[in-house]
Amino acid sequence: MDNPDLRTTVVFNVDGNDRIAVDPVHGKLFRTVGKRGIGCSNLDGSEPELLSDTRGIKDITVSIATGELCYVNEDTSKIDCMDSRSKQIRTIVSDVTDTYYLAATNEIIFWSNYGSDTIESINQDGVRRKALSKPNNATEYESSQLIPVADVCPLFYSPCAVENGGCPENSICLPNPRAQSGKICKSTIS
Repeated sequence: MDNPDLRTTVVFNVDGNDRIAVDPVHGKLFRTVGKRGIGCSNLDGSEPELLSDTRGIKDITVSIATGELCYVNEDTSKIDCMDSRSKQIRTIVSDVTDTYYLAATNEIIFWSNYGSDTIESINQDGVRRKALSKPNNATEYESSQLIPVADVCPLFYSPCAVENGGCPENSICLPNPRAQSGKICKSTIS
């Protein structure tokens, strides 16, 4: 890389990968894997696995409130959430069509249809909320993207929080729940 401040820490064959979501509490990276489903790994890229072979995934997000991975399934016209450990799936809302963008805050899951002028939402109890209007001056692309901003951030211990987790120079500390220390030091030198 030309910029010495940037380093690759996780490398995947990104052909067909479309969306990513990070679960900082459990130290997981989720990604759509082309038409094969949803992949999962530790934040350092270790222990990759195919979490689900569900087809038609358009967007994914992590609900910090429930710890679930939520996703839009174009094939079933549903928004589902999955417990990544038990792989148990629950449907959040049905009959959503052309939904491409998804976001979750502490209490609400939002979605938007590409080209639509509204943002739909539902709370954790399954109650749909009144649709929000998108800004009139936004472009079609800008008005479809959703970025969640929660009013409360989860508090959790990270062995990487202080002094880069004690990792040596030219490395980055990444949480790894399967490591005895709870972390792994990944070299930033390519």
